[in-house]
Amino acid sequence: MLKTNQGVLNTAFRNLMKQGRFSSDSDGRCLYRGPEGTKCAIGSMIPDELYKKALEGNVISDAEMHSVRDLCFGPKVDDGFLRALQNAHDNRSLMSAALTWEEILPSLHACFRDAAVRYGLKTDYIKNYYLTNRYNKENK
Repeated sequence: MLKTNQGVLNTAFRNLMKQGRFSSDSDGRCLYRGPEGTKCAIGSMIPDELYKKALEGNVISDAEMHSVRDLCFGPKVDDGFLRALQNAHDNRSLMSAALTWEEILPSLHACFRDAAVRYGLKTDYIKNYYLTNRYNKENK
């Protein structure tokens, strides 16, 4: 269980960066679990044993998600913060644009950074992870 907003931020960002693409259906709708094993920012932290297809289409703050939310994140993780991360991943303008993952990364990083700042979290980890990942891709 991820017990703090900071832990959730760092884990969600790292998981998306490692995955290297969004988790969405052919219509561009975000999915907790998508094609080829992709997972959204929140979906990447939902263990397989708790995932059900019925979760799709619900946001983390919906009543249908409360038991999953409580088991995955615990009481100290703010619902508004989880929703902010979900919004960062579900950003329609990024998902619908004909952009490569590398072109999307600066905006995705900014969305996560903004959510972190709004909730008083440290941004060092996501900044360093973003810069390191970007540098490694540019120098391959």
